[in-house]
Amino acid sequence: MSGGHPGAFRRRVSFRVPNRIVEPQHPEKGEVSLDIRLDFSRVLEANLRNGEGLAAAPLEAALRAAEDAAARIAARSGSGEIGFPGLPFREAEARAVARAAAGMRRRFTHLLVLGIGGSALGTKAVYEALGGPAARRGLALAVADNVDPDAFLPLLRAHPMKTTAVVAISKSGGTAETNAQLALAIQALKKANGRAWKDHLVLVTDPERGVFRRMAASQGIASFPVPSNVGGRFSVLSPVGLFPLAAAGVSVERLLAGARRMEGIVREQKGEKNPLHFAAAVYAHYMTANPKPVQVWFTYGHGLDRVAEWWQQLWGESLGKRRADGSTFGQTPARAVGVTDQHSQLQLYQDGPADKVFTFIKWREGRAKGNVPRAGFAPDMAMLG
Repeated sequence: MSGGHPGAFRRRVSFRVPNRIVEPQHPEKGEVSLDIRLDFSRVLEANLRNGEGLAAAPLEAALRAAEDAAARIAARSGSGEIGFPGLPFREAEARAVARAAAGMRRRFTHLLVLGIGGSALGTKAVYEALGGPAARRGLALAVADNVDPDAFLPLLRAHPMKTTAVVAISKSGGTAETNAQLALAIQALKKANGRAWKDHLVLVTDPERGVFRRMAASQGIASFPVPSNVGGRFSVLSPVGLFPLAAAGVSVERLLAGARRMEGIVREQKGEKNPLHFAAAVYAHYMTANPKPVQVWFTYGHGLDRVAEWWQQLWGESLGKRRADGSTFGQTPARAVGVTDQHSQLQLYQDGPADKVFTFIKWREGRAKGNVPRAGFAPDMAMLG
């Protein structure tokens, strides 16, 4: 990430600062290692010499504001008003999800997820970041998040419905796009399986209310609840994401263990040692004190594109608001794929208006390695080897 201040946090996570990197320590037995670096050094006044850099005094003020905001969120979480910070600790539910998913893997070959927005983006982001189908030994996973007939109908027809399970996700059960997909999927399941079509369907929805909940109860269809205090865009660590990911072969126990480690760091660390507070302070500075209307996420590495797509939803939907006094607030999220978009968008970013904040996301190490050969090139291209 671009953008820092001298300071570092540990606990298997490293925080890079100017001229110094705190390396991850070896985790104790049974702990999950989080090999992450956040580098905000380039946004400091000393490194960004065009008058846009973040000086010490504004950073201190932004950190205090971020800590106050985090305390308010913690209080809302503690009272039960919001539930997503507690999702990593619902271990019994995760084990139940994993058991059900294991049963699905024995019965089916494919899993078709129907959902949109928060019911789809987090699942796709995690699945692709973990390597996608090439790295999994579970059901072949497809997520249908668009009712464009040119996209959805061929996808539906490509699935062998005798060995396909369908997971429909809607907290309210009233999402028009998902319901349209579900009607078509049920039609295909009935044609292929007759009265056994219900055995191929799982609903993920509100624990008590809504169309899907009533459908599950009246038709005897398997279902999982979305906690009532968890919004859709924050629900990937609930059955919304855990069930399809587990069916596709992802270890949801390890996924939640990593989330618990990160949540512990966020709760325990203070001031500039807290990665969440520090990131919030930097980003808030460029949304309020020195406002930049656009933030660009540049992703470098296969599997990160969907992470940026998910971030776009989180950023735009969470922060784009109309205030009580009628004024508006927000920052437009944009994403670019490196190095592809260096040859399409970079001219604007380098020489266009200075109205953007840039965050760079990359893997510490890639999965595949190779060297460009020296032999076989024209003389002018030899340097590529």
